[in-house]
Amino acid sequence: LKRFPASLPAHTGTYRVMVVDSNNCRSQDSIRLTVGPEYRIVYDATVCFHDTIQFAVTPQNLASVSCTGPRSFSGSGNLIRILKADTSRSGTYTFIVRDSSGCRDTSRLQVRVKPPIRLTFSGKSVYCQGQTTAFSFRPAGIVYPARYQWTGPASYSGTDSIVSLTGIASTRAGRYSLRVTGADGCFKDTFVDIEVKALPQVSFTADSLQPCLDGNRVRLTSTSSLASGSGSISSYLWTLGDGNSNFGAGPFTHRYAATGSYSVKLVVTSSFACKDSASRSISIHPEPVASFTINNKRQCLRGNSFVFTNRSAIASGSMSYSWNFGDGSGTTATNPSKTYSNAGRYTVRLISVSGNGCRDTITDTVRVRVFEYGDGYYDVRGVAYGDTQRVQINSRDTLIQV
Repeated sequence: LKRFPASLPAHTGTYRVMVVDSNNCRSQDSIRLTVGPEYRIVYDATVCFHDTIQFAVTPQNLASVSCTGPRSFSGSGNLIRILKADTSRSGTYTFIVRDSSGCRDTSRLQVRVKPPIRLTFSGKSVYCQGQTTAFSFRPAGIVYPARYQWTGPASYSGTDSIVSLTGIASTRAGRYSLRVTGADGCFKDTFVDIEVKALPQVSFTADSLQPCLDGNRVRLTSTSSLASGSGSISSYLWTLGDGNSNFGAGPFTHRYAATGSYSVKLVVTSSFACKDSASRSISIHPEPVASFTINNKRQCLRGNSFVFTNRSAIASGSMSYSWNFGDGSGTTATNPSKTYSNAGRYTVRLISVSGNGCRDTITDTVRVRVFEYGDGYYDVRGVAYGDTQRVQINSRDTLIQV
């Protein structure tokens, strides 16, 4: 006998069966065959970590669909989903499908969940205003080539692996989100919160920016400040321009040993290591050395003429002068002359002043020793000023005070 057809029918129905022997004798009959359930399961055999494992079973008119799988999983229905699947969900999923005629079929499907993509942060998350950022995430367990998509504050968008922002401002502070996607479509989302700290506002005062050399004591005080939320001031560093330095906010005083211009710099650092500086120039000026000579310190009243020769000197710059002749008169001439109207002892004072206000003072004494009586003039010698001396004038003894 030959069996026809060679394979089972694909559809449920009534079929006629004919049997033919070797003598060509025949017999036929009808038979109804019910074909097992016809169905299709659509799924992904490989799933990214934390993606959804999904099985879609068609047609919808099946009597029942049940599924068992790893970690004692069980489910039923035409759409079976496992959310946020991890590697423990990898394995064999067994489906039992029944149709309305009671036929059943079993399918075993293999599903692999890929291990997670790991991202390691590189760089720092706190920056000082004006710095250049350089932060990134290094991926592992990804299929290269990888794609990067950054979003962040102030409409930031980037596709490089490293976020580099030159001269970062406070408006760039905030959350930077990243999606890294591998060549297989698996991706990992992450973020980093970036802080931007203000720089210290550095300033300082000096009680004098142009002191004179003699006895100079420059008093320095920091008036620096720091914006709220940017930490606290952690250190002060003063460089005073002459090889010396100081620490602390002050006030403190510093003496310069020589004339010249000195650059004073203050560097202030915050608790977040943000720093800024300010500088001011201090000029130490030379002082004049006042000096003068007199043609004759002792002169007679008649015809007296005191000539003062100014010998004042200064290392650099110009000078002006102020003379006081001790009788209520004075002058600003460089080399003055003076005639006194009355006898007496006079203290002459010279003040020499530099163009920067530095000054020196010197005094000397002159003496006018002549007195006048009537039409005659008499020289009294050897008598100290203020003493009395008896002299004979017009045959009369007269007591006078010199």
